[in-house]
Amino acid sequence: MNEPRPVGRRFKAVRLDDVAAGAGVSTATVSRVIAGGTAVRRQTRERVEAAMQTLRYAPRRGEAESAADDDVDIVLLHAGIGSTYLDEFLVGAFAWSRGGKIKFIVKEYHCDWRQDIACAEPFPPRLDGIIVSPSLCDLPSVRDSVCSLGVPVVAVAPGALSGWEMSVRVDGYKAVYEMTRHLAALGHRRIGLVTGRSEYVGSTNRPAGYCDALNDLGIPPSPELIVQGLSTYRSGLDAAEQLLGLPSPPSAVFALDDEMATAIVAVAHRRGLEVPSDLTVCGFDDSSLAARIWPALTTIHQPVVKMVGKAVELLLDAIRLERMGRSNDLEKRHIMADYRLIRRQSDAAPRRRPAAVVRQASS
Repeated sequence: MNEPRPVGRRFKAVRLDDVAAGAGVSTATVSRVIAGGTAVRRQTRERVEAAMQTLRYAPRRGEAESAADDDVDIVLLHAGIGSTYLDEFLVGAFAWSRGGKIKFIVKEYHCDWRQDIACAEPFPPRLDGIIVSPSLCDLPSVRDSVCSLGVPVVAVAPGALSGWEMSVRVDGYKAVYEMTRHLAALGHRRIGLVTGRSEYVGSTNRPAGYCDALNDLGIPPSPELIVQGLSTYRSGLDAAEQLLGLPSPPSAVFALDDEMATAIVAVAHRRGLEVPSDLTVCGFDDSSLAARIWPALTTIHQPVVKMVGKAVELLLDAIRLERMGRSNDLEKRHIMADYRLIRRQSDAAPRRRPAAVVRQASS
């Protein structure tokens, strides 16, 4: 524990940063302890209180409040290097670095899908808030883990709001409804749907938009055209083989993320089908992958960069209230961002082929 250094016959006045150094935490954490904030782990609070006692620290008026604007440490939790969101997720966050006021700590959340158990790398002891990336925030195990840490958390693009205090998202149901109507307007009647993982808390929200759109058009949804995906390229390959292997295959396939849609395009090419002449393929997200493949994907655009920026704003507001001991003033805040249907080269009207003519042999 650091001791205050004597100056002449008197000790140097102990400051907030002296306590922080003695406890091995940030000044913001010290201010939260002084203000009675609840978002501090018990072990951390005990270290701070011990440092205050050892250093004989007496809080001065306004010192804790001024610390509310000090630097903040924010964890950015993502699903891994293969995540199609990762680039935009990081760009949106780092745009808010504010000349060093915000320190972003990028953490990968490792998941064992076979056992449906998620385990994260240890979180840093100096932590003010967490932003959870798309896909990860749809796993209940991730939600429960980060929300148990006692710091403000914002989910970006969750499929459902259950369990989250703060979020930024688009209306997934409405977006899927609109894309399904778009495909029907092109003339498609057999439209395949490849869904995301069943573990995702919003896994029923988007497919409901597909089914409702077809029912509103008088097209009964066919169970054989709805295939469970895993939000991976591999699962997209398997889903495409299943759909295109049907006796009456779909003329259009809508995958609920761009990675699976890309795999469907690959299977169509392997089968000798032209996209979009023989098969229309559409995705969801408008990730960088969507514009790089050929043909470029028609997809639903989520403004991930702007959404992450809004998530940082929400988090900073919440952190400041926590540091000022006003955690009771925190309210649930959920921001709905605008999506767009981006039409590129992977969709078209279904190809019309002439009916087969059976010629009888002349007698």
